[in-house]
Amino acid sequence: GVPARHDRQPMGCGKAMTATLIAGIGYRAATTAAEIVALVDDALRRSGHGRDDLTGLAVRQHGASHDAPAEAARGLGIALRPMTGDELAACAGRCKTESDASQRHTGLPSVAEAAALAAAGDAGDLVLPRIKSANATCALAKCDGNTP
Repeated sequence: GVPARHDRQPMGCGKAMTATLIAGIGYRAATTAAEIVALVDDALRRSGHGRDDLTGLAVRQHGASHDAPAEAARGLGIALRPMTGDELAACAGRCKTESDASQRHTGLPSVAEAAALAAAGDAGDLVLPRIKSANATCALAKCDGNTP
């Protein structure tokens, strides 16, 4: 059988010893890949990091596919990490931002923060709480220390 999710390493944290950040993204249908890339770059700048520190782009798994996040991840040279609703809900209590809109639409205080935390692992920490562009949000989390 397939091992349970918790039996594996946090997704996306093992690219290289120096790459320890996950960018979590929340987005609307109108979001473009360029907007996501620009927002991630802004988040990295604000936190004093660079693209070399980034190892994954975490998003909320949707039934319908949306090309912008996958295209953005390719543009950034990192893996796209779709997180399930259960994985995101498990991290809701660790979010620092409470967005009424996010809570209404997804039941989460911040999709970006929950996605970053879910992908970073149980001991992952927010490095940068949610920032916003016109159609997207981004948060950065540092992967937990249990990953090689």
